[in-house]
Amino acid sequence: MQSGYVIRPYTQAEYQAHHRKVLQQCFIGLIISGVIFALGLWLTKRSVELSWTSQWGHISWVIGVSMLFSSAPFVILFFSAIGWRTKHYLNTKAWVISWHDQIVGSLELSPKAGAYVLTNILINPKYRRQGLGRALIQQAAQDAQQKIYVRCTEGLIPFYTRCGFVRFSKTQAPKALRRYMFVLSHPMS
Repeated sequence: MQSGYVIRPYTQAEYQAHHRKVLQQCFIGLIISGVIFALGLWLTKRSVELSWTSQWGHISWVIGVSMLFSSAPFVILFFSAIGWRTKHYLNTKAWVISWHDQIVGSLELSPKAGAYVLTNILINPKYRRQGLGRALIQQAAQDAQQKIYVRCTEGLIPFYTRCGFVRFSKTQAPKALRRYMFVLSHPMS
């Protein structure tokens, strides 16, 4: 990694600001879903008033019921997003890597069974192949001072092994961590 990059923890204030932004976006989606739901309810009610003998009554009933059913997944998604994101952000530790005050990469660790699970590592494609991912992992391992587990696709195995992760015996790991493939049990030097 060349000089000029800065790795730092992602602060709780930054997490909260990001969380609020995402919730605002979810809330806008909920409002749109509510409008679609209300319109669907109105069309369904209107179809009953027009009666089944009218062609428009049947069409508005079909459209109204379709709108009711299509808005339900968005409402469910909104409430599940609030619950998951809140739980996720309260427990997650994160680091970011910056170049001239612009975030170009990030890494997240979530606590699980007395260890951490690497849940997310992202490097902007323009900045890849410079050792930034390895530097993020190294900093996270040094700060966390606990085992870090990861599960990855076949194509990422060389990357994680270069970063110090090793395959582990599934029988020696806590049951909650047996689905992961690799562990980093010490900070890299």
